[in-house]
Amino acid sequence: MAVPDVDKILLGELESMGFPTNRATRALHFSGNSSLNDAINWAIEHENDSDIDQIPLVSVNIEIKNGDSFSVPEEVKLKTQQLREHANGTSKKLEENRKVEPEVEKEITQAFSEANLEEKRKEENERERILGKLRTKKEEERRARDMQLKEDEKERIRTNKEKMEAKRNLEENQRKRSLAQAELEEEQDKRARERIRRRIEDDKVERKRKFGLPNQNMETVKSAIPDLEKKKEVQKPSINLEEMRECLSSLKQNHKKEVQKPSQIPEEMRECLRSLKQNHKDENAKVKRAFQTLLKIVGNVAKTPNEDKYRRIRLSNPTFKEKVGNFKGGIEFLEICGFEKMKIGDEFYLLMPRDKVDIKVLNLAGVELNSAMSNPYFGLFSNLKKL
Repeated sequence: MAVPDVDKILLGELESMGFPTNRATRALHFSGNSSLNDAINWAIEHENDSDIDQIPLVSVNIEIKNGDSFSVPEEVKLKTQQLREHANGTSKKLEENRKVEPEVEKEITQAFSEANLEEKRKEENERERILGKLRTKKEEERRARDMQLKEDEKERIRTNKEKMEAKRNLEENQRKRSLAQAELEEEQDKRARERIRRRIEDDKVERKRKFGLPNQNMETVKSAIPDLEKKKEVQKPSINLEEMRECLSSLKQNHKKEVQKPSQIPEEMRECLRSLKQNHKDENAKVKRAFQTLLKIVGNVAKTPNEDKYRRIRLSNPTFKEKVGNFKGGIEFLEICGFEKMKIGDEFYLLMPRDKVDIKVLNLAGVELNSAMSNPYFGLFSNLKKL
């Protein structure tokens, strides 16, 4: 047995295409060593054979030159003839199959191409569907982002409006407080001047009484007194001037206190309201009710100052204690407005005498209470100034 002799050129081409040497030799041998395509087709058809990579072996032709002749039986000849005919028929069928194979291969290739095209179309459609979903999602995210930006802008504008409105309210309340304070100071100045005038008049009467002068006009006294009295009057001025200096000095100090007091009233009121609000910052509803109750008390006294029931508050009254009395700063605020704490019998009261009713102080209290209720930033600017 020996290795079959095959075309070396075809064998080299098959090896360059990646076929192993044994498989290429086997394919060329069994395909008749005729062409490269026949060898490739045979290798493809028999690639699942178990001995595909085994090199084939063929018998060696040996000539017998000397030997006796022998006869072949007729049956053997007939069998040989049948085998030849069968081999020829098989070769023809193989030849026909080889002619049909390109067409079948073409049809298979075309079917594969169509299948590949269909698969590509499906992949393209799937890709387009996924891209469409992504585009839709991005568009929705963009719209949501735009909507959020618009909402943020609206919220910023609304917050700025509220701040500006609060600032305007604060400025308006400050202006009202300034006007009320100016009016209060003017009224206090008038009262102080009136007291000084009365004190001077009383001092004049007292001096007349001390020197035995009749209580009448000075011009009448000057024309009626003799020259001796005129000489005595020369010695009087030093005494009168000294007493007048003391009187004016005391009046000036009292007047200074009266002038300083109005400027302190609004700040004391604000401090009471700030203290009330800060000590009960977790009870906004109760704090607002306390402010409303204080405003009602002050308003009733300002509207009807002659009504005693509005100027008298029993401290043990359960309603008053619940709304105002239990809050630190509430009773102090009413005392700044003019109420005085007094004991009548066994009960304590807040009373405001009729002659102590000051409408301008009550109006100033109303302004401060309205500012505390309407301004959400009440007390903040004062605290910042202190810092």
